[in-house]
Amino acid sequence: MTEYTLLTAIGEVEDELLERSEKPTQKWYWKPLALIAACLCLVTVLAVRTFLFPGADKATAEQSANSSTVQHTEDCTADASAVPGEQKSRIVVFELGKEPAQSSSDIGLVSENYVAMTTRELEDYYGASLRPGWMPKDLNGETVLYGGIYENPERDDYDGTPYYDQNSLRYTDPVEENLQKGKFISKADFEAAVAHGRSLTVTAAKAHPIFYDVVIGNAENAAQEGKLSTIHGVEALIYHYTFQKADYYGARFMLGGTHFEVIGKNLTQNEFIRVLESVL
Repeated sequence: MTEYTLLTAIGEVEDELLERSEKPTQKWYWKPLALIAACLCLVTVLAVRTFLFPGADKATAEQSANSSTVQHTEDCTADASAVPGEQKSRIVVFELGKEPAQSSSDIGLVSENYVAMTTRELEDYYGASLRPGWMPKDLNGETVLYGGIYENPERDDYDGTPYYDQNSLRYTDPVEENLQKGKFISKADFEAAVAHGRSLTVTAAKAHPIFYDVVIGNAENAAQEGKLSTIHGVEALIYHYTFQKADYYGARFMLGGTHFEVIGKNLTQNEFIRVLESVL
């Protein structure tokens, strides 16, 4: 049954109404039109914002970059301030500009006076750990320098104290390890290793100050004036210099009655401070 027949069957319907029912109805697709209108509004807003505030996007990008830099720096030194109750680190680095002169202290060591000790025995003797709690991952191959103490019970003034008890632990990357072992074919390779090899040396002495210690001039005067770094409540004298194109950071401090010196070759300042934080 057609539309016309159906309407006629329902009842009397005017012809004009039947005519209108047979014409197709025009449909409006309002959703696409609304989407287009929204896009036009967004483009207009962005254009106005750029015209009125031309530096807004640049300022936002710079702020984001600065935030990332600050976060990275805090991550490298977070151990000093993140522990509840610990004092925040105060870092003062003295720029020496050149290799510091060394003291001329000499001491005669007699092999018969040597008492070999393991690293654990040395740590018990010093009352402190020689191994840093954190190091850069490329530093491996622990090397013990000396590994014992020298004492002479036959001396008239012997009171049980060794006359020499300085020991060191050294950690190197592969380049510095080859340098220490002399594994280079050419002079160029040797010079490159001197300039770019990385190492960390921790030295301790209890019965006496550290022999062949650095003399750092003005930094010594600053230490007497109380201008020292403070890490975990321990005062440390931190210095920096360059030698043969290599970059050095050093630190001296007392820990539990033991003299300590830590020297990092080609470590960044953040790396070196983090090593100190793990020792102190």
